[in-house]
Amino acid sequence: MGDASALHILAKEGDTKTLSQALKSADANVVDGDGMRPLHYAAWYGHPGCIQALLSAGAEIDAHDYDGATALHAAAYNGQLNTALLLVEQGADATITDNNNETACEVAVEEGHELVAKFLKLAEEDHKADKVMQRMEKALAEAKEKAKAARSEYAKGHKEAKKTVAELEKEARKQAKKTLKAKKRKKSKGGDVPEAGPVEKGAAPTSFSQLAGMSGAPASTSSPARPQRRRTSSTDNGSTGTGMRDRGASRTSMTSAHSQSTDGGGDVRSRRSDTGMLLAQLGADKDDGEALRLFLATLDMQEFARVFEDEGMSLEDLQQCSAADLKKLGLPSGVRKKLTAALDSA
Repeated sequence: MGDASALHILAKEGDTKTLSQALKSADANVVDGDGMRPLHYAAWYGHPGCIQALLSAGAEIDAHDYDGATALHAAAYNGQLNTALLLVEQGADATITDNNNETACEVAVEEGHELVAKFLKLAEEDHKADKVMQRMEKALAEAKEKAKAARSEYAKGHKEAKKTVAELEKEARKQAKKTLKAKKRKKSKGGDVPEAGPVEKGAAPTSFSQLAGMSGAPASTSSPARPQRRRTSSTDNGSTGTGMRDRGASRTSMTSAHSQSTDGGGDVRSRRSDTGMLLAQLGADKDDGEALRLFLATLDMQEFARVFEDEGMSLEDLQQCSAADLKKLGLPSGVRKKLTAALDSA
């Protein structure tokens, strides 16, 4: 214990009053030639009052000398139980080891201070438990911070997801409205039929509505004669001639099916005279495809015109069909009923 300062001497002698006065203008952590501080002297010589004064003045409780020994090591080495108790109560770490890798408890055991050793053993275990608790508390605090950050991130992601879903739903509704409008426009364009107006004498009607409006009136005797259909010879085009023959065969088949249906009790009305009168008014330029399409358009069924055209059927052929004939064409039940009702009222 060389090169001791006035503070070291006062701590050694246990002069608490003078030490307290000196600490007002001196550094409580001054070291001597061995690296020991006034706190080491007070612990070694067993002066609790001086220890309290030094700690109050800012002395570092776990400061070590050049041998790695703390004030608690000094108290243990010299068997000072009272100073060891005070140092532990003030927060001295009983688990610190010196340069020989020995704790204060182990030093007390080597020096034969049994009571000090027992106390420091308990203090060491308590301090270890405190350190474990501190580590657990630290880990818990870190876990809470991570959980908080995760909740914040989840809330942010959830909010963004809800926003994205809302935008997608809005876009879907917008597209649905566009699709519905497009369907309505398409249906409107496909189903528009000119209104029936007065038909001048001798003029061909422009729609089936006009024909229907004339169905109850006698045919004009001055209407132009129906021109003969152009017949395609076999020498003009082989495929065309074959198509005409197929068309004739189809009409023959339909007429035969109609006759069978009539024999079996099919419902064929007396509308044939009306149909003949309507076809006479229509003229040759509207006899087959156009007249049939106009009729189906008035029923909003123009999409089925191709079925009859593929069979080579005209409006007159359609009016000769029974419910069984329409079923053979593969038409849906609702369509057949609608057609039958319209033909019955013609």
